[in-house]
Amino acid sequence: AVVSTQSTGITTGVGVLYLRFTAFLSSRKYVDNDTCRKLVHIGNGMFYMMCWPLFDSSSSYSRYWAASIPALVTTSCILTALKIIKDEKTVRSMSRTGNPAELLDGPTHYGLTMVVSTALYWTDSKIGIATIAVLCVGDGLAAIFGRRYGRAKFPYNKSKTWIGSLCFFAGAFFGVISMLRYFNFTLFPFVYPQLFIVSLICAAVESLPWKNNDNIAISISCIIACKLVG
Repeated sequence: AVVSTQSTGITTGVGVLYLRFTAFLSSRKYVDNDTCRKLVHIGNGMFYMMCWPLFDSSSSYSRYWAASIPALVTTSCILTALKIIKDEKTVRSMSRTGNPAELLDGPTHYGLTMVVSTALYWTDSKIGIATIAVLCVGDGLAAIFGRRYGRAKFPYNKSKTWIGSLCFFAGAFFGVISMLRYFNFTLFPFVYPQLFIVSLICAAVESLPWKNNDNIAISISCIIACKLVG
C-alpha cells in the first residue's frame, strides 16, 4: 500500500477529478443541475470508498487519514454555509436553490456519514461499507429516477414516489453487494436475505417526510438495521 499521505493525496485527486467531470457534464447541458448534484452524491462517496485499499491496512491510523478527506470537505461546507468563506461553485453544485445555508443540511450530513463510517468501521466491518453504499447509490438513484419517472406518490409523503423507492432499494441492495465483493468479504447465502432486509428498511425510511434530514436518517437506520440483522 502507498503511504498514508500519498494515499490521501490520490484519494483527494480522484474526488476532484470526478467533481470536474460532473461540472463539465452540467456546463455542457448533458445533465440538469439536479441530476448533476445526484451524480456527485453517488460517485463521490463510492470513488472515495474504492480508494481505501490504497491506505496501509496494517496501520491503525489509516482510517483517520482517510476520514480527514470528507472531514475537511464537510468543514468547508459548514464555513461556506455560515458565509465565513465564499465559494460560489460549491454552493451552485451542492445546493438546490443557490442558498449557502442549504449546505448545513444534506451536504453536511452526507459528509458526516462518510467521516463516521470511515473512522468507526473502516474495512473491518460490513456496516460502514453498507452505510456509505446505501446512502450514495440508493438515495442517489431514488432521486434521479423518482423525479424523472415517478408518478404514483406515497399518501404520507407527496414528494416521494413508488418508483423512486424501488430504485432506492435496488441501488442499495446491489450497491452494498458490489462493494462487499470489492473488499473481498465472503458473502455466505444468509447474507443476501440480511442485505435485502436492510435495503428494504432504508428504502422505507427514505420515503418518510424528513425534509432536509433524509441523509442522516438513512445513515442511522442503515447502521441500526445492520446491527439488528447481524
